[in-house]
Amino acid sequence: GAAMEVPGSGGRLSVGGYLDSLAVVRAEASRRQRPGALLALGLDARPARWLRGRLEIRGRAGGPFEGGHPGEYSLVHTFQNHTPSVELSEAYVDVLSSRADLRVGIQKVPWGKLDGTPPTDVVNPRDFHDPLVEDFEERKIGIPAVLGTYYLPDVPRLALAGLRVSLAYLP
Repeated sequence: GAAMEVPGSGGRLSVGGYLDSLAVVRAEASRRQRPGALLALGLDARPARWLRGRLEIRGRAGGPFEGGHPGEYSLVHTFQNHTPSVELSEAYVDVLSSRADLRVGIQKVPWGKLDGTPPTDVVNPRDFHDPLVEDFEERKIGIPAVLGTYYLPDVPRLALAGLRVSLAYLP
């Protein structure tokens, strides 16, 4: 889905989201798979040039997985079945400067980038609710963390630009 600026906010507030649904027709001898729906709503705020915030809430109903860990959402159990459910997927604040950034809160940390599955992207756990259908990045589960990034100066002699060093603390 696309984000939309909130009228009267002067570009400091935007909302967005999407609705994703899936239904599978049962084949002759296949296991039952319930229809599922995922609703994601996001709110982005920029109250000052140096301050930014993000809030994303996801609601889920139905879906393929039956069984698993009952009860409340947990950061230690892989297979969980809570339907319907609401999850605070991301809730963080960014403090920005020209040389460094600091992000604090529940977040999905991008750690490595490739055309395929990056082997270094192991910071966030993944939701295996429907691993064959859901996008690799969409399966990330937000975790409490502090992420600091320092932007190194460019080295034109070696044609190096956009260098940065990041440090993450996961309580």
